[in-house]
Amino acid sequence: MKSNGISENGELPEAFLSRMETILGESLGDFLSAMDAPPVRGLRANPVGGKTRLGGLPVRPVPGIPDAFFLDTDERVGRHPLHHAGAFYLQEPAAMLPVAAAAAEGLIPRGCRALDLCAAPGGKTFQLASAVGEDGLLVSNEIIPSRCAVLAGNVERLGLRRVIVTNAEPRAFGKYTPGFFDVLLVDAPCSGEGMFRKTPEAIGEWTPASPASCAERQRSILSAALPSLTAGGVLIYSTCTYSPEENEETVAWLLREYPALSLVPVTDPTVLSYTDPGLEETGVPAGATRRHYPHSGGGRFGGEGQFFALFRLTAPIGGSAPKTKKRGGEVKRPTFDEKTVDAFFRETLTRLPSVRGALFKGKITLPPAPLPLPENLLYANGVTVGEIRSGRIVPHHAFFSAYGTEFQRKLDFSPGDPALAAYLHGDVIPAPDTSDGWGAVLCEGVPIGGVKITGGTAKNQYPKGLRRN
Repeated sequence: MKSNGISENGELPEAFLSRMETILGESLGDFLSAMDAPPVRGLRANPVGGKTRLGGLPVRPVPGIPDAFFLDTDERVGRHPLHHAGAFYLQEPAAMLPVAAAAAEGLIPRGCRALDLCAAPGGKTFQLASAVGEDGLLVSNEIIPSRCAVLAGNVERLGLRRVIVTNAEPRAFGKYTPGFFDVLLVDAPCSGEGMFRKTPEAIGEWTPASPASCAERQRSILSAALPSLTAGGVLIYSTCTYSPEENEETVAWLLREYPALSLVPVTDPTVLSYTDPGLEETGVPAGATRRHYPHSGGGRFGGEGQFFALFRLTAPIGGSAPKTKKRGGEVKRPTFDEKTVDAFFRETLTRLPSVRGALFKGKITLPPAPLPLPENLLYANGVTVGEIRSGRIVPHHAFFSAYGTEFQRKLDFSPGDPALAAYLHGDVIPAPDTSDGWGAVLCEGVPIGGVKITGGTAKNQYPKGLRRN
């Protein structure tokens, strides 16, 4: 068997290579050659005010996928000021395909309610938020607390206003939110075979038993969360592995266990050109699901491994909302001085927010919509505005990120401006000819953080944990 560079170093398991030969047949050589090539980097732009800012980064548009770019550099662009500002999110190109395919097929309506069940670190959440739009609701969930903190940090950095971050078991959604969501994305934890090239440490975590173990976990997750999907809703199921047990066999299991689910074929020419047909499985025709290998489409796309399938639910799957006196997750109103909050908005912003403030974990927030989930399972309930101290509101970093473009006082810099570098370092910066009060710092029109302006000087409010050394 022809080997690839990784396996020549004794890193790729023989059991994995043998199975890939069974799956790919004559195209195994193309796969192994692609595995020798460097990983492809990508990013998704965050058009603020309808404009994309990438600060001169060496990028190429990904044909057919809105706001997606190939990144042609090995530099650590995570330190770029526009990355700090949330102007883009670094995302492996193939990871964009499941949500891009669903959007291209019209399966993610603007203004709908969506749940990203296994969301950290947040790439697909970012995609879903763009598709759902400013009138929709996105619940972004992560079960592991440390990963949930990373997820919430990315939601905050990107300035997403219509997202509630939760830290809950999948069964909580089946229990408390039956029939609540129009779109359910399950980017399931998997054996990670598709990431062997990009993340070699994943090889050491793999064993021949990994796929079967992961498949069992994936089916448990799906069973727990599916009742949260409304009749007529859409399920997007994806993994970053090649294992049939976790992919086509799990799709076949879903169709057997839940007759109300039906596969939605992928017809978008762009997505089809970037992917290969899924494997044939009993009850699942070849091509009814899609796979991406590094060599798919002649290597024109070149991303890592990805599998996905799209489903439509024709009838509800059991479950009913629990009968309680108070709906969990609805924050009590009012429990703070609303006049103080409104005065803060009028003094700080050019217009009032479109949603009412609420109290959540001792802070003023702007929750996008009521969510019938117990409050202890909510990690971030929309945009955190700040907290009241001595009768005044001290704004939170999330407020500057989400509403910085609407601040009355704005300090806007180019990426290479020394004043912006000083700000990111945590220094006080000058604010000449600017009135006293809370202000937003922007990079090419994209909010990056906040300051307190007094007498022409801007006191830094950028969080210490985000500052550049």
